[in-house]
Amino acid sequence: MASDGPPVYDAKVHPAPPPPPSYEFNTQYSEPISGGAVVVTQQPMLVISNFNTASPVQCQCMYCRNYIVTNVRYEVGLITWFAAGFICLIGCGIFAWIPCLINDMKNVVHTCPNCGKVNGIYNRGL
Repeated sequence: MASDGPPVYDAKVHPAPPPPPSYEFNTQYSEPISGGAVVVTQQPMLVISNFNTASPVQCQCMYCRNYIVTNVRYEVGLITWFAAGFICLIGCGIFAWIPCLINDMKNVVHTCPNCGKVNGIYNRGL
């Protein structure tokens, strides 16, 4: 079957798509509705936290999304147990509890004062 060109389509069967909507912007200035008061909102500052410190940290809680200064608490960690084991190893086992009293040998847990969830842990490691 020979054809002399592309098939012809009836415009009533396949109408052309409508033109895209016009994107006109209103360039006229309009007065505020509230009697001239202008409300300005400021975006909060992004605080990136580094929990590698024993001091409280200012950050945004990842759970309640409030800007906070963390509460810190100390927990016995790996360094504490190694120090206690070393004291036992040198023959002074009766004093092995002393590292459990020294906060500089414990891990630091940063918690949110609002929701109480843990936001970070500073592990004192080797």
